[in-house]
Amino acid sequence: MVLPLDASSQTFPVKPIRLITAAAPGSIPDTVARPLAERLAEELQQPVIVENRPGAGGIVAIRLLVKARPDGYTIGLVSLAQMVFNVYLFTNLPYEPSRDLTPVIQLVAGPLTVAINSSFPANSMSDLIALAKAQPGRIHYGVPQFGAPPHVFALMLNKAAGIDLVAVPFRSGPDALGSVVAGEVPILFDAPLAVANYVNAGKLKALAVMGHERSRLLPETPTLAECGFPDLRSEAWLGLVAPAGVAPAVVAKLNDAASRAMRTPVLKQHFEELGWQILGGSPDDFASAMSNDHATWGLTLRNSGLRLE
Repeated sequence: MVLPLDASSQTFPVKPIRLITAAAPGSIPDTVARPLAERLAEELQQPVIVENRPGAGGIVAIRLLVKARPDGYTIGLVSLAQMVFNVYLFTNLPYEPSRDLTPVIQLVAGPLTVAINSSFPANSMSDLIALAKAQPGRIHYGVPQFGAPPHVFALMLNKAAGIDLVAVPFRSGPDALGSVVAGEVPILFDAPLAVANYVNAGKLKALAVMGHERSRLLPETPTLAECGFPDLRSEAWLGLVAPAGVAPAVVAKLNDAASRAMRTPVLKQHFEELGWQILGGSPDDFASAMSNDHATWGLTLRNSGLRLE
């Protein structure tokens, strides 16, 4: 019946909200989820509880989200990987983003960094590429998991540079970072936020930023465009979604609350200090952005040969 749904939309929310994320505690997405949840709780006058469910390329978290009751009380923090990449990487993906999930708002975007252990014998991207060409298939890099943006962006670099760096998947970003800092794996693809302190401490060297401009966290590190790859300018994003079937009025309330939260000076400053670009916009804006990403990435991923189970 339409009337009860409208009535519930008008009173939403009247109980705590779950915010499911595929990221591990302490990971880069978690640095968005937790402060956002605190501010959303203030805006909505209800607790917003972060639930970390990493694993299987984000499928564990998305399955929970898709099966949740479509009433707005379960929402998800999702990435470019879960909403776009997985469609092309998994042969039997148990969800269809455009069918099973409702866009709420695109939150933030940021670049990735190519970083190496300080003992690795390279001081620039040209050095790294020369070493990789001399040792095809023998130099490894760490990523949070197969199919995550760092992995896909690394595949893109492999193709553009004509090299064969080999991915080593970890359970989470912090695990991959720790392995590279320890020298177990020489190269890391991750956000500037993850590597900046280690670069400043001399434990890692940042060779390039895979963004549209230099990162404020690594101002001395050139972009890949500056390193001779003008077409490699990609940034990963995070956004909020809900299960399909959530009432438009509830989606609008969630969008409005998130928009106001992101505009608060304390949260805006927090995300900018972490190197994020704040996005925002309407649910339709988010849907349009994802459609554009499918157009941008679909062919690249189909041609990559990468398939995940």
